[in-house]
Amino acid sequence: MAKSKNTPKLRFPEFSGEWIEKKLEEVFKDFIVPMRDKPKKFSGKIPWTRIEDIEGKYLNDSKSGQYVSEETISKMNLKIIPKNSLIVSASATFGVVAVVTNDLITNQTFIGLVPNEKYDLNYLYNLFKSPEIQKKMYLESAGSTIFYISRDKFEKMVSKFPELPEQEKIANFFANVDRKISLLEDKLDLFNDFKKFCMQQLFAQKLRFKNENGENYPYWEEKKLGDLIKYYNGLGFPSKYQGFLNRKYKFFKVSDMNLLGNEKYMEYVNNTISDDVLTNLKGILAPKKSIIFPKLGAALLTNKRRILTEDSLFDNNILGIKAKNNLNDEFLYFFMLLIDFSRYVQVGAIPSISKKIVDDIKIKIPSIEEQEKIANFLLNIDNKIDKITIELTNMKEFKKGLLQQMFI
Repeated sequence: MAKSKNTPKLRFPEFSGEWIEKKLEEVFKDFIVPMRDKPKKFSGKIPWTRIEDIEGKYLNDSKSGQYVSEETISKMNLKIIPKNSLIVSASATFGVVAVVTNDLITNQTFIGLVPNEKYDLNYLYNLFKSPEIQKKMYLESAGSTIFYISRDKFEKMVSKFPELPEQEKIANFFANVDRKISLLEDKLDLFNDFKKFCMQQLFAQKLRFKNENGENYPYWEEKKLGDLIKYYNGLGFPSKYQGFLNRKYKFFKVSDMNLLGNEKYMEYVNNTISDDVLTNLKGILAPKKSIIFPKLGAALLTNKRRILTEDSLFDNNILGIKAKNNLNDEFLYFFMLLIDFSRYVQVGAIPSISKKIVDDIKIKIPSIEEQEKIANFLLNIDNKIDKITIELTNMKEFKKGLLQQMFI
């Protein structure tokens, strides 16, 4: 039997009957449109909040420490969005929604929605996160040069709603999913902090490994990084060679470092080239296990470090280095993660870093055996981080699928 258009694809078995279509003006008792003017004076107890102040599901305070007094509210006729309301982005930024947990004031990016008693606040939050309602919002803004929905359009927008008990059941279910996501996020933060702590302790020699006889390894030697690495330069990449996949060699741009799955190892790429193009570009392949990083512009200051998984090329906004003999590749990678290039950048309109600067970076290195122990220890932590990351990604995808199937 075909599903009714008035019931969701996925539903708890104890509920039946069709959902009722209603305008949002029947669901919310107030639609609060903030004033255009920003307060001229900040002193008081009511938070003045912006989109940057949203932490996950909730908006409760001003990270910038900006608060407004009752006097300023009265003089400027500012609109207070009360506790237990929703705020939904109505202009500029699309798709942002949060539960308000304290009385607050915000700017015109948002509209405040105060629900009627027959509607569950957390159900409504998840409704506004669902693809169905976001699609309707996007269509309501059609024709605007930037995303914008007026109060009138919000009020007249329609959606289908179950009775309160089913709303509460759905809300509680999503609360459990969110709790699992939050626990995984906390676990991931914990392991990342642990990795950072271990790296700092290991490279400062405050944490040392012993050899198979239980004895200390020899003292570390201080050297210049330039004596221990080989450089690989990026190439200019004419547009006529770009946009081709499934050719022999990967050709990376800085933007490829941001691709999902490229957080450490450069697996994915938007451009590949053939042997003929390699010859025409007079390129020299950087070998597998080379470490690459941005060498100029704002990207340099992000301190991204990536490892090549195969012989590859990259553009001239990137610099590559490869460990020579007696320097472990992974040990070098973890050392480079601790280097903050903002301390080394050349002064100029565009931040940049040269080989000469990299050459002069001091590095203390242990024996190759201790290097390998350090690298393997940190790689094991990375493997745990990867497993948690995959679990977190899967849970978020699971929630995304639920949002698509549990609302109409």
